[in-house]
Amino acid sequence: MGALVVVVGLPGAGRRGPLERALDAAGLPWRAVPGVDLRHAPGAALHALADQRAARVLLRRDLTGGEVGCALAHREGVRAALASGYEWGVVLEDDARPTAAFGATVRAVTARRTARPTVVLLHAAPRAVVHPLRRGDGVVHPLVGPADGAFGYALNRPAMAAYPLHGAVRGVADWPWAWSARVDFWRTDAPCVRTGDAASTLDVPRRAAWAVAHEPVPRRAARIAGAVTGLRYLRHRDVYGSWRDYVRGEVRVLAAHGWRRAATGWRRDAAA
Repeated sequence: MGALVVVVGLPGAGRRGPLERALDAAGLPWRAVPGVDLRHAPGAALHALADQRAARVLLRRDLTGGEVGCALAHREGVRAALASGYEWGVVLEDDARPTAAFGATVRAVTARRTARPTVVLLHAAPRAVVHPLRRGDGVVHPLVGPADGAFGYALNRPAMAAYPLHGAVRGVADWPWAWSARVDFWRTDAPCVRTGDAASTLDVPRRAAWAVAHEPVPRRAARIAGAVTGLRYLRHRDVYGSWRDYVRGEVRVLAAHGWRRAATGWRRDAAA
């Protein structure tokens, strides 16, 4: 029953103090899990820890050392929550800052009972796509696939049990593939976690990696066309795995983002 809060972060980073005090004030059980610092790891070491070919297919670039270390830290956080025996685990990065509603929101979320593997985002997710056909319950609302960012989330025991706890990091840094295509993602109606003022250890190298991976418009259009028609799946079947995972994790999310952009553009035009 209940939930264990796991805090992940680099040892000695000095960012955890405000979070520890907030968790103690919320009266929730928690423990710290040290992160893995791979920011300066050589490329050969990263290739041993992460499936960079899969990253180039799923993310269109290699994972940075910081991202690989972050993914491994989240893996250890999920492992600790699963081993604790609690029905839910709450994973927070050490720069997360809970709001005054954090304790009440976490208790409401973790009181839910479902056999489906479920992840609930506790932070704002501007790029998340709310499911157009499924309704929320006043506490959480369903999403179409995962959203960017993973600095504060809850996951139930079926999701923890299915989480890939061994082998190379596969997929994007925030959510491992193909696990992310098989779980249900939700978000709280009101965010109860925000980021602190500390500088991110990932942003600078991540921005540099994205600059290198920038796609010209024709190449991006060809990639999207290949994804929709299934040609991309045929080309990278060894990465995507099953057709069901591909449709749930690639095509459905791509279609949802396209629908959201079209709707946003229409509303903007209507308001002009």
